[in-house]
Amino acid sequence: MVLESQPYNSYLYCMTYNNTRVIHVGSMSEGSVEMDFDVLSCVSSNASIVVPVVLTTTVIAAAVFVWIAKPIATVNFLQNFGLSILGMQHKQVDVNGLKTSYALRGKQQKGIPSMLFIHSFSASKDMWVPLIPWLPLDQHIILLDLPGHGSTDIPDDSLDLTTPGMAGFVKKFVDTINLNKEAFHLIGISFGGAVASVYAGSYSKDLAFVTICCPAILGAEETGFVKECRMGQISLLAEDPQSLAKTIRRSCYSKQYFPEYTQIWKTILEHRRRRYPFYHKLFKTLFVSMDALSNEILDFASRITTPTQVMWGEEDELLHVSNAEVLRKRLSNCHRFDILVKCGHIPCIDAPSKMVDNLLALRGEAKRKPKLIFV
Repeated sequence: MVLESQPYNSYLYCMTYNNTRVIHVGSMSEGSVEMDFDVLSCVSSNASIVVPVVLTTTVIAAAVFVWIAKPIATVNFLQNFGLSILGMQHKQVDVNGLKTSYALRGKQQKGIPSMLFIHSFSASKDMWVPLIPWLPLDQHIILLDLPGHGSTDIPDDSLDLTTPGMAGFVKKFVDTINLNKEAFHLIGISFGGAVASVYAGSYSKDLAFVTICCPAILGAEETGFVKECRMGQISLLAEDPQSLAKTIRRSCYSKQYFPEYTQIWKTILEHRRRRYPFYHKLFKTLFVSMDALSNEILDFASRITTPTQVMWGEEDELLHVSNAEVLRKRLSNCHRFDILVKCGHIPCIDAPSKMVDNLLALRGEAKRKPKLIFV
């Protein structure tokens, strides 16, 4: 990634090769490349995995050995590596006794609102990896792992698992790291979109902008996923590799990004399964009634005074795109209404560049988007 107006001693850029999204990183000295890596980014909202392919025989051999010996440890390493190569720092902070994980890049600046990203149900901060290269290099970014997700500890029974409870936790996190000393931009997707709606409806004074992506709002069109939820089925928590691959592809329009290798899905499933008891408890709390959850989100959305953006994938198979209009009608300060074509439930995977275009347009900062070099 290079800004034309500034010289850098390091670079990072993205390219597309054989329908695969590739991130190329390295460092430069007096115009010559000292070292470089090819990194294959294969990211899913539920799997949250980044697989690097380092073109060094020794490293490849070591990676294969570690994968065979300790596949889960390899997944953990690759998740951290994916964010690290994008300049993100891994941080932990105590929030009401809960060890809370987040990733950080940059510093707060007056006049340029920080961005706080909230992930979807059973995902983690790593789901935002495809989006990061498209954001301005000087943008202050925070990716939060919600309680029980990613690297944040699983909470005890004292934590309120309702959407207002999760929004309250995010508020405590914001207060703990003093993020709201300047009004910031809150972005949430799916479950994170519901949390963002409640946060903005409760603490609008903290925010400069809020972007709400495809929360669990109901309209006239009900998808198969909604019908499954009504029957108490938790299809997002697959029990075998084939079902996991199917669930992830169902969430995304760009299905070609995901590998067919069963061993990869098996390892991802094993990695996720340790948190399944918490995910089941959270799901049953949130979806005890789909109608009640939808009404709750809409009620808080109607209280938002912050400039608001609604964003939805036109091909969303989980929550129908027509629900976006239901949300828009309840907002008193909707500045942008963006429907993304050729995009499913997870815009940060299907359309990361377009998503950033829309985020910056909301802020009146379209010119801040960096120019990427494609090869």
